[in-house]
Amino acid sequence: MGKKFGMSGRNLEFLAEILNTPEEIQQSVARGLITQDAARRIARLPLEQQQELAHDVGEWLEGAKTSDGLAYRVDRLVKSFLPKADRAGKGPKRPAKKRATVKQYLAAMERNAATLQHIFVEKPALWSRHGPRLKRVHERQAQLIEKMESTNGE
Repeated sequence: MGKKFGMSGRNLEFLAEILNTPEEIQQSVARGLITQDAARRIARLPLEQQQELAHDVGEWLEGAKTSDGLAYRVDRLVKSFLPKADRAGKGPKRPAKKRATVKQYLAAMERNAATLQHIFVEKPALWSRHGPRLKRVHERQAQLIEKMESTNGE
Protein backbone atom coordinates (compact mmCIF):
# COMPACT_ATOMS: atom_id res chain seq x y z
CA MET A 1 0.00 0.00 0.00
CA GLY A 2 2.80 2.40 0.87
CA LYS A 3 4.36 2.04 -2.59
CA LYS A 4 1.32 3.82 -4.08
CA PHE A 5 2.31 6.88 -2.03
CA GLY A 6 6.04 6.54 -2.57
CA MET A 7 6.84 5.41 0.97
CA SER A 8 7.30 2.25 2.95
CA GLY A 9 4.36 0.44 4.46
CA ARG A 10 5.80 1.11 7.90
CA ASN A 11 5.92 4.86 7.28
CA LEU A 12 2.31 4.72 6.09
CA GLU A 13 1.36 2.93 9.32
CA PHE A 14 3.08 5.69 11.32
CA LEU A 15 1.11 8.36 9.48
CA ALA A 16 -2.11 6.44 10.03
CA GLU A 17 -1.36 6.43 13.77
CA ILE A 18 -1.05 10.22 13.67
CA LEU A 19 -4.41 10.47 11.91
CA ASN A 20 -5.95 8.74 14.93
CA THR A 21 -4.93 11.62 17.19
CA PRO A 22 -7.16 14.64 17.88
CA GLU A 23 -7.25 17.43 15.26
CA GLU A 24 -5.13 19.82 17.38
CA ILE A 25 -2.29 17.32 17.51
CA GLN A 26 -2.46 16.83 13.73
CA GLN A 27 -2.40 20.62 13.21
CA SER A 28 0.64 20.88 15.48
CA VAL A 29 2.44 18.27 13.41
CA ALA A 30 1.54 20.12 10.21
CA ARG A 31 2.89 23.39 11.68
CA GLY A 32 6.08 21.69 12.83
CA LEU A 33 5.34 22.19 16.53
CA ILE A 34 5.24 18.48 17.28
CA THR A 35 7.43 15.92 15.55
CA GLN A 36 5.81 12.97 13.82
CA ASP A 37 7.58 10.71 16.28
CA ALA A 38 6.06 12.57 19.26
CA ALA A 39 2.62 12.47 17.61
CA ARG A 40 2.92 8.70 17.19
CA ARG A 41 3.75 8.38 20.88
CA ILE A 42 0.78 10.60 21.72
CA ALA A 43 -1.42 8.28 19.63
CA ARG A 44 -0.47 5.45 22.00
CA LEU A 45 -1.65 7.37 25.08
CA PRO A 46 -5.12 6.67 26.49
CA LEU A 47 -7.82 8.67 24.66
CA GLU A 48 -8.54 10.74 27.77
CA GLN A 49 -4.93 11.97 27.94
CA GLN A 50 -4.85 12.62 24.20
CA GLN A 51 -7.95 14.82 24.49
CA GLU A 52 -6.57 16.70 27.49
CA LEU A 53 -3.30 17.34 25.68
CA ALA A 54 -5.15 18.33 22.51
CA HIS A 55 -7.27 20.82 24.49
CA ASP A 56 -4.17 22.51 25.96
CA VAL A 57 -2.37 22.55 22.61
CA GLY A 58 -5.51 23.89 20.90
CA GLU A 59 -5.70 26.80 23.35
CA TRP A 60 -2.09 27.68 22.63
CA LEU A 61 -2.61 27.43 18.88
CA GLU A 62 -5.62 29.76 19.01
CA GLY A 63 -4.01 32.29 21.33
CA ALA A 64 -0.63 32.43 19.62
CA LYS A 65 -0.08 35.46 17.42
CA THR A 66 3.32 34.15 16.38
CA SER A 67 4.94 30.77 16.69
CA ASP A 68 7.90 32.24 18.64
CA GLY A 69 8.55 29.92 21.53
CA LEU A 70 5.37 27.97 20.83
CA ALA A 71 7.22 24.89 19.60
CA TYR A 72 9.22 24.79 22.82
CA ARG A 73 6.10 25.14 25.00
CA VAL A 74 4.23 22.48 23.04
CA ASP A 75 7.23 20.16 23.23
CA ARG A 76 7.43 20.60 27.02
CA LEU A 77 3.70 19.96 27.35
CA VAL A 78 3.86 16.85 25.19
CA LYS A 79 6.77 15.50 27.22
CA SER A 80 4.83 16.04 30.45
CA PHE A 81 2.17 13.63 29.17
CA LEU A 82 4.52 10.95 27.88
CA PRO A 83 5.87 8.13 30.03
CA LYS A 84 9.40 8.79 31.34
CA ALA A 85 10.96 6.32 28.92
CA ASP A 86 9.61 8.36 25.98
CA ARG A 87 10.71 11.76 27.28
CA ALA A 88 14.44 11.30 26.96
CA GLY A 89 15.26 12.05 23.37
CA LYS A 90 14.25 12.67 19.84
CA GLY A 91 15.76 9.57 18.38
CA PRO A 92 18.70 7.28 18.82
CA LYS A 93 21.81 8.72 20.39
CA ARG A 94 24.75 9.11 18.10
CA PRO A 95 28.00 7.59 19.23
CA ALA A 96 30.34 10.14 20.76
CA LYS A 97 32.88 11.52 18.34
CA LYS A 98 36.30 10.15 18.94
CA ARG A 99 38.88 12.78 19.69
CA ALA A 100 42.20 12.45 17.96
CA THR A 101 44.89 11.15 20.23
CA VAL A 102 48.27 12.83 20.45
CA LYS A 103 49.73 9.88 18.56
CA GLN A 104 47.20 10.35 15.71
CA TYR A 105 47.82 14.10 15.66
CA LEU A 106 51.59 13.66 15.40
CA ALA A 107 51.21 11.04 12.65
CA ALA A 108 48.99 13.45 10.70
CA MET A 109 51.59 16.22 11.14
CA GLU A 110 54.30 13.96 9.73
CA ARG A 111 52.16 13.04 6.71
CA ASN A 112 51.19 16.65 6.13
CA ALA A 113 54.80 17.84 6.37
CA ALA A 114 55.80 15.38 3.66
CA THR A 115 52.85 16.49 1.52
CA LEU A 116 53.70 20.17 1.97
CA GLN A 117 57.32 19.54 1.06
CA HIS A 118 56.20 17.82 -2.14
CA ILE A 119 53.76 20.65 -2.98
CA PHE A 120 56.31 23.42 -2.42
CA VAL A 121 58.94 21.59 -4.51
CA GLU A 122 56.45 21.08 -7.34
CA LYS A 123 55.00 24.60 -7.16
CA PRO A 124 57.48 27.04 -5.59
CA ALA A 125 55.16 29.98 -6.30
CA LEU A 126 52.85 28.75 -3.54
CA TRP A 127 55.59 29.36 -0.97
CA SER A 128 55.23 33.13 -1.25
CA ARG A 129 51.52 32.83 -0.54
CA HIS A 130 51.51 30.14 2.18
CA GLY A 131 55.07 30.26 3.53
CA PRO A 132 54.44 32.99 6.15
CA ARG A 133 51.52 31.06 7.63
CA LEU A 134 53.54 27.86 7.73
CA LYS A 135 56.32 29.75 9.54
CA ARG A 136 53.82 31.04 12.16
CA VAL A 137 52.54 27.50 12.75
CA HIS A 138 56.12 26.27 13.08
CA GLU A 139 56.89 29.04 15.61
CA ARG A 140 53.85 28.07 17.72
CA GLN A 141 54.91 24.44 17.67
CA ALA A 142 58.43 25.40 18.71
CA GLN A 143 57.02 27.48 21.60
CA LEU A 144 54.89 24.53 22.70
CA ILE A 145 57.91 22.21 22.62
CA GLU A 146 59.95 24.69 24.70
CA LYS A 147 57.15 25.08 27.25
CA MET A 148 56.65 21.33 27.59
CA GLU A 149 60.41 20.73 27.94
CA SER A 150 60.71 23.36 30.68
CA THR A 151 57.61 22.04 32.48
CA ASN A 152 58.71 18.42 32.35
CA GLY A 153 62.32 19.21 33.27
CA GLU A 154 63.97 18.02 30.07
